[in-house]
Amino acid sequence: MTSHSEEKGAEWLASKYLAHLRNKNSIAQKARSSKNSFWATDSLRPINEIYWRWKGIPETNPIDDEKLSMFTVANLYEDDTIYTLAEMGFCCLPTKDNKFALPIKRNQYYMEMQRFGVPITGNLDGMTHDGYPVEIKTHAGDGVDSKFERGDPPNDNYLHQLALYMDFMDVDTGYLVHRNRANGRIFFFRQKRTGEYNYECNGYKFDISELYRQWAELYFNYILKDVEPPLQYQYRPKITEDLLNQYTADKITLAIKGKRILSDHNWRPQYCNWKNLWIEREMQEKGVDNVNDLLSYSEDEVLAMMMHIGKYAKVDKNGSMRLYMAKNGSDITSSLSIVMANREDPDEEL
Repeated sequence: MTSHSEEKGAEWLASKYLAHLRNKNSIAQKARSSKNSFWATDSLRPINEIYWRWKGIPETNPIDDEKLSMFTVANLYEDDTIYTLAEMGFCCLPTKDNKFALPIKRNQYYMEMQRFGVPITGNLDGMTHDGYPVEIKTHAGDGVDSKFERGDPPNDNYLHQLALYMDFMDVDTGYLVHRNRANGRIFFFRQKRTGEYNYECNGYKFDISELYRQWAELYFNYILKDVEPPLQYQYRPKITEDLLNQYTADKITLAIKGKRILSDHNWRPQYCNWKNLWIEREMQEKGVDNVNDLLSYSEDEVLAMMMHIGKYAKVDKNGSMRLYMAKNGSDITSSLSIVMANREDPDEEL
């Protein structure tokens, strides 16, 4: 006896699965489009992205089905992690022991407060039994593991998010738990409050009042006045040493080949759900009519990137470009024409 799915076939099942994912994505998009407060997850998010979401501007680059599936898996890992920590006695769950008398939304502790006159809300993953917030994050790949093994701190936006929870609870300690989705490894971080607005984790120090002031300026001067703020970062800034220092040699190499744009503040503009709108606004600010004119690098900029990473390009007998170590500056300069002739055009579509 064959099952219903066997009768329909594998292609039918795959199409139904994708349709279900798209429906979930549509529901999630509608939930994200309703915004009347700063979210804890907005920590260090570009102000333009916050403004566009707050004003209900449609996303030009919404999350696709593949990424939605990835986020679903990440959320399952986070749930499993917080439940396991609760079983260990490290923390308590809001659905089982709401000893802190906090509101509960989506099975998480709900935070609502005002700082510097702006409304801030958020959802805490868990809490230790003595009232310290616990935030769960996941990652994939060995690169992040290596970073943590060296003693480097987690991403700055995660630490700012945790600081908001600590400020809300008025406690001097908070915990960030990072789990690798690929191999299951877990890393624990403890963040301390060292002053009224000052926090520190693994050598990374920051003042959370700077974030509050930035949000207050955005809220009172732009959101309430219905005025769109100028771009906080440049999607396609000029190539400088400060910019190149934000990137690894591999990513700069992709930019040399025309396969990557090096944006301000590393990844934030490129992963914005309004990336195409961002590019359009930047074209308007710079008076550029053609997107390729905005995104393409000049010979001087390509040379600067090549000099920065100490490599140069040549074309092999098959016509493809490869990079190898330069012996001297003249080698780099003489290869520039070859690099420019074999670069790919930017593939951004508006």
